[in-house]
Amino acid sequence: MSSAGSVGHSWFGKLFRSREHWKLRPDLDHTVVTAGYGSGSSLSSTSRTSDGKSVIAYIPNGNATALTVDMTNITDGKGTKVWWFNPATGDVSSGGNCSNRGLRCFTAPDSNDWVLIIDAASAKLPLPTR
Repeated sequence: MSSAGSVGHSWFGKLFRSREHWKLRPDLDHTVVTAGYGSGSSLSSTSRTSDGKSVIAYIPNGNATALTVDMTNITDGKGTKVWWFNPATGDVSSGGNCSNRGLRCFTAPDSNDWVLIIDAASAKLPLPTR
């Protein structure tokens, strides 16, 4: 129960419980993450809530690639809040605020696995994992 895999799964559970995970829809056509999503074992998986309030992207190869996100998929005229979640430790750091217009590139903090979370500012969602 204390293996790295078990601990990582508990962090993911907390992350998804902090968001409306039942509204998540996979970005199969790459309309949210339009470039940098990779393939095979380096494929970044992305989902967006059906109401456009959150985007969650798992990045298995960290800063080896930059994800290009079409920010218009966040349905909020007040901008977004960006978070980086480390699934190995459960640590969350702020990626700042940005507009929800145009394309924006995001690069993970290091070469480990990361999760990028982008929330509509007006949703006033808590810190991921809280």
